[in-house]
Amino acid sequence: PSPRNPLAIPSSVVPASADIYVVPITSHHIDNNNFCHKDKYGYIDLGNIRIKSNFYSCDKKSGEPYTSEDLKSIPGGYKLLAQPKLLFSVNFQDRRQVEDLLNVGQTKSVKFQITEDGVCHAMAGWFTLHLDQHQQLSTAPQEKSCWQQAIFPVLSPPTQTKVYKNASEVTATFKIHKHVQFETFESRLLPSSSHAVDGNGCDSRWKEDLQEIELPPSTLRYLNCPKIEQIYQWLAYYASRDVACQNILDLTGDIPLLCTQFAKTSPTSKFTLKVDTSKDRDKVRCLLDFLTAVAKQNGLPIGNFSCITDDLSESGNGASEEQFNLCLVNPVQSSGRLDQTVLLGLQQTLSCLVPNSGLVLPHKLQLWAQLIQSDQLCEWTHLRSNQPVDGFRIADQLNILAVTHQQELKYSTLDKKVLCEPVHMREVDLTKLELTRHFVSQKVKITESGTAHAIIYWFVIDFGWNLHLSTLESEAYSQAAVMCKHRQVNKDDSIEISAQMEEGLLYLHLR
Repeated sequence: PSPRNPLAIPSSVVPASADIYVVPITSHHIDNNNFCHKDKYGYIDLGNIRIKSNFYSCDKKSGEPYTSEDLKSIPGGYKLLAQPKLLFSVNFQDRRQVEDLLNVGQTKSVKFQITEDGVCHAMAGWFTLHLDQHQQLSTAPQEKSCWQQAIFPVLSPPTQTKVYKNASEVTATFKIHKHVQFETFESRLLPSSSHAVDGNGCDSRWKEDLQEIELPPSTLRYLNCPKIEQIYQWLAYYASRDVACQNILDLTGDIPLLCTQFAKTSPTSKFTLKVDTSKDRDKVRCLLDFLTAVAKQNGLPIGNFSCITDDLSESGNGASEEQFNLCLVNPVQSSGRLDQTVLLGLQQTLSCLVPNSGLVLPHKLQLWAQLIQSDQLCEWTHLRSNQPVDGFRIADQLNILAVTHQQELKYSTLDKKVLCEPVHMREVDLTKLELTRHFVSQKVKITESGTAHAIIYWFVIDFGWNLHLSTLESEAYSQAAVMCKHRQVNKDDSIEISAQMEEGLLYLHLR
């Protein structure tokens, strides 16, 4: 009630307030998303190039200056480098304070005394919601909540982010304005420290004035994957030895990692790169920056590389009139699913190859699947209880909208019970892809009793020359799963998994 509205009914806001905490952390997974520390990539020298994420330079446009991770299940784990500190509190019942944070904002700095040796790869953040005077809800990583934690990558060079137990102090500055935005990171050795070494004990490449380029985090995961690097190096060697490589078309749309390997093993090759300037200009800029830097560093003739922006079928496109010895595609998305656009365009792609000798790489996919029980996956995908909420049953209605096809899963950290051995479902021949509806079924033997919740799947990418990349084993790829109707299975039972493919789409179910 107020003088202007004396009849108003007293009310309160839920949650009433929130406390936001931050802490410096170290994590190999986060580091792989934001830096490349390699001096060489296969045949390519990267020694005079510093490569880091473009996370902040691109994200300013989206309005969300942070990413998120479930720290308790992050691949490779993580470590707190200090005790968490309160960044700020907000009272949602104080309208003036909320409006100030939305319209004006404020800057906060927090100091941390380092309690563990390591390199600070990110600042992690979470909140505690005070629902009322007695009840609260925390999203801290040790709590069993559905929330992930906010991740603010620290993109300063390791010379500035390497810290020492009981000898370093870190100051992190944030801007709170609509969002919580990471501003600056500073670390210093305490006067009593004995760690005052030149360069802070880091690789010399971070102490020199070298060329710096930025790449998307998804591209950095590819660049940091040792399995992909090894396959690309051998593939360039075998292909240059055994087949013609004069004219190569790269339709992957990402930085030309494989093309630069070919540029070393087949110096006279010509390369045509497909770029999409209509959707992601930042990604195209990163591609060109990387190519220019690598060509300069390795003495590659930049004139051997050209770009096309249109589809191969577009009239007036010079590339559509050329014939290529090799065509490079990426038929599996990093999220774990097939790339329907690539598969639907394969017929046009194949028409650009030199007749009878041109190759598409990779040329084949193997689909693998496994039946699992996972309460965690069930909780992520649908409401499991239909008990009344304030007298209303809501699960049966909300679950109508449940998404059965899940992606960006990490098999290694997913809480699950494996119910059968992996089964090879089928092969997909990219040189003569069948896009019409096609079914295939495989019988599997149940190895552990339980409840079948989902069929998780992945691919083995076949490049020829006995070179295979499993998306299950590569850090650059996630896995996908199809939720199935819950079914109780017993050890030694036989059950049938069916796969349906049509127009580049894949669906799995139990029969």
